[in-house]
Amino acid sequence: MKKIKAMFVDDEKLQHQAVRTLLHQLKKDVEAFFYLGSDEFFFALEDHLDVDVIFLDVEMPEMDGLEVARKIRAVLPEVAIVFITAYTQYAIKGYEVLALDYLLKPVTLERLEQTLERVAQALPGDDEFLLVDRRKILLDEIYFIEARGHLCEIRLKDSAMEVRKSIGQFMEELSGRFVQTHRAYLVNLDHIYQVNRDHVVLDNEHIIPLSRRQAKEVLQAFVSHYRKQGYSL
Repeated sequence: MKKIKAMFVDDEKLQHQAVRTLLHQLKKDVEAFFYLGSDEFFFALEDHLDVDVIFLDVEMPEMDGLEVARKIRAVLPEVAIVFITAYTQYAIKGYEVLALDYLLKPVTLERLEQTLERVAQALPGDDEFLLVDRRKILLDEIYFIEARGHLCEIRLKDSAMEVRKSIGQFMEELSGRFVQTHRAYLVNLDHIYQVNRDHVVLDNEHIIPLSRRQAKEVLQAFVSHYRKQGYSL
């Protein structure tokens, strides 16, 4: 199973201990964080925007789990949400916030394992996504990144988004799958269709400048990448 980053929100310390014990018994690669209520959780969420799954107790004194889930969806629309409850009727309400699953208390080893497996299956592979403005973007969806002053524009198939980050920072995060064709462009090798003398052509027919300085490196990266994919050039 892939490594999972999980956050558990429950106002009962005994429930935290019970889940910790189950996770230890499962011996799965899970990085778990525990919070005793919504205030504590939301204070910490800014530091854990790459979380994969959030487990929520439905009945909490500060804010019930459904309301917490709605606020989570406003920040992390794609994160998996799992409700932990003693009442089966809350399972139906979970559909309102697109909950992945719900666990009945007391949580059993078998059900927790099943849920974590579902979470793992929904995760992209290692380093196959980029976290941008609280959104996980699959690398396959990115065609190229263009530097524009102090910003960078990420170009997807049907949209674009601006991010306050440098091309150099993106190069560090995306090494291996992307190549710099020009000082202002970082291009996804998966989408390069053709390498020419002064430009590259993407599979959506978009043309990206290729500097003389980068030409040799780009061509080598292009050939190496497609040989790894099993294609002959």
